[in-house]
Amino acid sequence: MRRLFYNLGNKLGIDKLAEYAEKTGLGEKSGIDLPSEYGGLVPTRRWKIRTFRQPWFPGETVMIAIGQGYLELTPVQLARAVGGLAMGGSWPRPHLLLDPAPKDVPVSRYPLRPETVKPIVAGMYGVMNEAGGTAVRHRQEGIAICGKTGTAQTASNKLAKSRRDPAFTDNAWFVGYAPCDNPEIAVASLLEAGEHGDRAAPMVRDVILAHFAKKNRRQPGAVLSASAVGRQ
Repeated sequence: MRRLFYNLGNKLGIDKLAEYAEKTGLGEKSGIDLPSEYGGLVPTRRWKIRTFRQPWFPGETVMIAIGQGYLELTPVQLARAVGGLAMGGSWPRPHLLLDPAPKDVPVSRYPLRPETVKPIVAGMYGVMNEAGGTAVRHRQEGIAICGKTGTAQTASNKLAKSRRDPAFTDNAWFVGYAPCDNPEIAVASLLEAGEHGDRAAPMVRDVILAHFAKKNRRQPGAVLSASAVGRQ
């Protein structure tokens, strides 16, 4: 699977990768009503020359393509990006539920072609629901959760092995939404020193299940139907 991302990243190039990443809100503040939000970083050739006075190297592109290298994201950015992707290219500004809801929530739009979104959704469905999926052991009957595992290195393998310091243990990421075919909720989790993405998946799963449990209490008899994505 990594080879697929490597090849795709090489074909697109860093600036094209950055262009599409920024359209989903990555590398910039989401505008959530919280103080001191961090904007993250989606690097480009121009950024590296300005920052390090060095050219961009092809090997750096493949690292960005798998979410490593100079790339910096926040859980809010990732949940928003995946949620907007699931909705076909609509990214509302996040808002805290306990605060008074604004009348008009700003929405960034970049319409995506269904044929572009479909294989991404199918892949995320497989992560949680098909044999070989990296988080299939967290599959839930009655509701199809689409998701993606991820591992973020805090240091190079060489440095981590030489220091043997828990502070250099890889972080675990997971982002998911549900239901796959009619999304209502998107959740991202970062488990520090979790090492493998499937270890962050239960937090996302439990938040999603709590959402639908609450919905069922409001609507007695409601049935959580499985998505048709995996059956297409």
